[in-house]
Amino acid sequence: MTSGDKYIVEFLDSIRLRIVRVTLFTSYQRRSYHEEVYLAIRGRGPDKACITMINRETNLLNCVRGKVIPILF
Repeated sequence: MTSGDKYIVEFLDSIRLRIVRVTLFTSYQRRSYHEEVYLAIRGRGPDKACITMINRETNLLNCVRGKVIPILF
């Protein structure tokens, strides 16, 4: 940030982070992951629930690395 005003920098970083959260982490796919885990638990499938969560976390980590970090930094 060229202005050197730390409050403006912090404010803009906060806005940028909120935009990322809203656009990337409120998607239909995110709800779908949660539903898959819920259905596995409800169906008494702990192994399936565990695998689904591991896959979800891996996908989320890849998304953060590929999309979020480049936007924020």
